Amino acid sequence: MRKIYNRALVVCIIAIVVTAFFLLINFVKTKKYQDFHAAQINGKLDTLYRYREFITIDVNKQAYTINTISGPLSNYNQFDAIAKPGDAVYKLANNDTLNLVHQGKVYLYTVKKY
Repeated sequence: MRKIYNRALVVCIIAIVVTAFFLLINFVKTKKYQDFHAAQINGKLDTLYRYREFITIDVNKQAYTINTISGPLSNYNQFDAIAKPGDAVYKLANNDTLNLVHQGKVYLYTVKKY
């Protein structure tokens, strides 16, 4: 009987730790989106790179992690396929549309909440 109790306790502890881990990851992702959403961006791309579905951009020495949606306003081009360091990007505060100016053409990308 004691072994069953100990195993159940271990399983419960593992479940709690795993749940806490996923809640922490979700909190970090939500915080990154909120930081991006609240920011007013107006500058040149310093760097950008993709990791899975997320793109990290550095603009004016500030890093933002985003997940863009391609649509008709971007000619269905992925953000990281078009954007190059030195391109202009701008976004109004509390807005989810990121504007990219590449070779004189403006591409609009919606940034979705994770």
